[in-house]
Order: sequence, then structure tokens, then C-alpha cells
Amino acid sequence: MEFGRKRRVSTDARKQLYAKGRTRNNHLQADGLMLMPVYFHVFLNCISPMKPHHIQQQNCGEVMSISQPSGFPLLTFHPMNSRDEISHGKAERHARQLTARITRRTLFQITPLNCHPQTQSPLFSILPPELRNQIFELAVSQFEDRTKPFPENAFWYRPDHYYELRTETSLLRTCRLIYYETSVIPMRSATHHFYYNRGPKDLPVDNYLHHLARKEQDNIYHLHFFASVASWDFEYLRKLLYLPFKKVTLSLRHSDWLGWKSDAKLWLGNINHELLLPHSCQEFILELETLQQKKHQLDEIVQRAVTWEFQADDGAMFICETDRLVTSSWTGRSDLNDIHWEVHGPEPSISYHIVKLRWRPGKLVVTDNPEQLRNKLRARFGIFKG
Repeated sequence: MEFGRKRRVSTDARKQLYAKGRTRNNHLQADGLMLMPVYFHVFLNCISPMKPHHIQQQNCGEVMSISQPSGFPLLTFHPMNSRDEISHGKAERHARQLTARITRRTLFQITPLNCHPQTQSPLFSILPPELRNQIFELAVSQFEDRTKPFPENAFWYRPDHYYELRTETSLLRTCRLIYYETSVIPMRSATHHFYYNRGPKDLPVDNYLHHLARKEQDNIYHLHFFASVASWDFEYLRKLLYLPFKKVTLSLRHSDWLGWKSDAKLWLGNINHELLLPHSCQEFILELETLQQKKHQLDEIVQRAVTWEFQADDGAMFICETDRLVTSSWTGRSDLNDIHWEVHGPEPSISYHIVKLRWRPGKLVVTDNPEQLRNKLRARFGIFKG
């Protein structure tokens, strides 16, 4: 009886969402959609933020509302006190998944053949594609939001991490042709940051990257993971490395070392035995940070790390490029998280020492069955799809 009731709820939700999907599909497939002069300032002002809500359809004089697809949280916790509430939660999750599936299928069907050519717009009729693509990259690539700075004494405040990151996607809702030419740029330009601990956000239980469609996953580029020697657990990172990242960065901050509060000696195990890189990866970076007075301890670890070889899931071995080793230093506040740490001394600021090491594919493996080799290596390293 309970099973039949849940089927009726699921069927009703499917019918409603199918009708909504058809409506959204009709909006996106408006062949008469024209670019208004308001969008022409994209290349005149190069690039001004724009958030228009309506676009006028010139051939019929109507105003069409192009609305952003409704965003649903990937993971929502509801108080579950009865079977009815559990069933309702499953129905809502199914409704979100069905809506996302309809939207993805609609967007994947967009091609230049079913788009308006937009020849009335100088953006397409005058500018060459190379210049237009540069404008699009400036408009929809990931950037630092200067209105949202990080606290200077936060654990995650450091070089290249002074502001929150943001991606403006309003341009993608202008017309179908612009969507076709720009839809891959936000994902390809983004760096996906994850902090095992002491980050601006906790690790998501249900990672959004695992919910991307295969075509969207193919466009992801850079993963930046902040690990912790104190909690030496690579399970979460292994699930991320199942995805086809082209560049992977692993960072250890001063506060990520074991015993950093008590000024313990730096220690780092052979992480090359713990990580299996994706076959799509072309560069692996290990970034190590410590206090300036412990520079000699870090140098000892670096001398051992340059001999490591990391393996990819296609059997390729990554070799450290010793000639590209980069060292740097920076000064930050000593009262991390508004706490005066004894290890930092009485001064209001402390100096950090950073070393960056890079690995690239150096030894390739030729096999008749690459998929079998990939599955074998993933099983050995404990890497499974998230």
C-alpha cells in the first residue's frame, strides 16, 4: 500500500515537471530571439556586468522573459519523524533530479543549426570569432570578488587566496548562440577548492562535481585540495581524482602539519603511494608551506619528494621537474582565527616559507586494454566513483 502511494506521488511530480520542462524548452528554442543593443555594450565597454531580465523579440514585438533555471540544493536535510515525511523527502529529491535532467537535455541540444544567426548584432557580424571569444572569456571566467575579502587572520588567507571566487553567468542566458559559444568557459576556467579542515567551507557531504553530466565533467580543469597531515585521510581526495581533472594541486599549509601548535618537527609520508592521478591529468603540483624558522626542515622533505614518482590510472608515471622548483615567502598575521598561538611568538606577524614542486608525465605505458589497466590501478589505490 505504501509502495503504491509513493508511485502516485512520483507520477504526479513527473507530469508537472515535464510540463515545466516543455515550457522552459520553448523559451530557449525561440528562433526569433534577437540581441538588443543593451547587450552590445559587452564589447563596447569590455566587459560590464549585466543582468537583464527581458529580451524583446523584434519580429513580433513581444517581450519574452528568459528566466534562469531554478537552482536546487544538491543535499537538503529535512527532519524525518515519520514514514510520510521520508516518502515526501524522496519525492522532492526525485523531482529535483528530474528537473535537472530535463534542463541538461534541453541545453545539450543547442547547436548553431537551431540558433538564430544574430547577424543583426555587431558582436557576430563585425567582430572576428577570435576577438569575440576573448570577450566571452573575460565575461564568464572565474574571478576574485573584491567586495568579499577574506579575513586577514583566517586560516585560508594566503597568497592568491585573498577574496572569494565568483563566476558570472548572466551572459549565457542572452541567447542560444551565445550559450553555445560560452557554456564551457565557466567550468574550464574555474579552480575547484576543497579544504579538509580549517577552510571557508566544510567539505560537502554530497559533492556537486559528482552530479555533473559526463559532458560537463569533461570540461573541468583544475582541482586544488588542501590536505592535513594531522588527519592523514585521502578517501575524499581519491573520489575527486576519479574525475577527469587536467591539473591537480595538493597544498599543505603551516596549520596542516602534524603538531604545528607545539612546534613539532615536520613530517611527511610518501604520498606518492597514496594517490593515483586521473589519466587526463597533465600536471600535478605539491605546495608545502611552513614557518620561516623551519625552512631547513622543509628543505629535507623537498629533497626526498623530488625523487617521488606519481602514477596515473592509465599507467603513466609522473616525474618531478626539478628545474621548475619554485620557492617564495610571505608575511601574515600571527593571531590566526583571533587566537594568539604560543608557537608564533609575541610579534603581530609571522613569515612563511613556501616550496612548489611540479610533476608531469614522463613514462608512458602502452597496453592493449587501457580500461582494464585503469580499473586494476583504481582498485589498488581504493579509488571509486563518488
